[in-house]
Amino acid sequence: MGADGGIAATRSNPPAARQTAVYRNVRFDRTEPASPPWHDDVVTLSADFSTTPDRQHGAEIQRLCDAMEAADQAGRYPQLTVERPWSVHNPVLEGEFASPKAIRWYLERELSRLAASGARISVGPGREALDLRDPSLASAVDETRWDLRRKKLFLFAPERMALSIDRLQHYTGTPAESFQRYVLLTNYSWYVEEFRATLPGCSGPDSDGRQMPAWHHMLPGRSGVTMVNIGVGPSNAKTITDHLAVLRPDLMLAYLVWIGVIATGRWIAYVQ
Repeated sequence: MGADGGIAATRSNPPAARQTAVYRNVRFDRTEPASPPWHDDVVTLSADFSTTPDRQHGAEIQRLCDAMEAADQAGRYPQLTVERPWSVHNPVLEGEFASPKAIRWYLERELSRLAASGARISVGPGREALDLRDPSLASAVDETRWDLRRKKLFLFAPERMALSIDRLQHYTGTPAESFQRYVLLTNYSWYVEEFRATLPGCSGPDSDGRQMPAWHHMLPGRSGVTMVNIGVGPSNAKTITDHLAVLRPDLMLAYLVWIGVIATGRWIAYVQ
């Protein structure tokens, strides 16, 4: 895993003897349907890219991503297990996350990098997804309890991801799947008007009156641009960047009409 907490695929010199992780109840069936039946404590889909021809990597990664979405649709947090034989100290990483469809472009990219390095990747059903109205959600999203020294597959717990994706819909009036990899933040409606005039056909809020409406110039692979009108106040900037972070955008750039310090966000630059 990289310094930014993403799913890292950088390969160092591998040890002479290949390290092998032990998986419980592994089942790998290449004829498995697109929406597999989930069983507790069973790895439903696995791919060893050290033995998979390069030409098959793309198809296998699509199957893994499809399996994650199937687990999510079944009301479970998808669990991803990555065996990295080149890592001496962290050869096996595991993690649960929510809403894989919202970050599919990111998963496809990172899994492709891992595949190119010869990782073994398994997908299975994790815990039952927590209802956002459950009182236990407060403790589940408490990030002060995370062990910051432990290497992780994902920067955020699945409950936090689910909450942020729900809040993005609430604040912007658009689904998380519409957000592109490049996000512009502004507090000036004229910039939004120019953005929409320059890029006609953008998708926008489902209703008027949203606190931080968003417009998306959507392209394949989420390679388009999103603009969010964050309105007035540092609290809006802090809120939207915290929630956008779970989508793992490649860029968040704030183009504002004032000079000053705004509450710290993630991967963000401020331009006058």
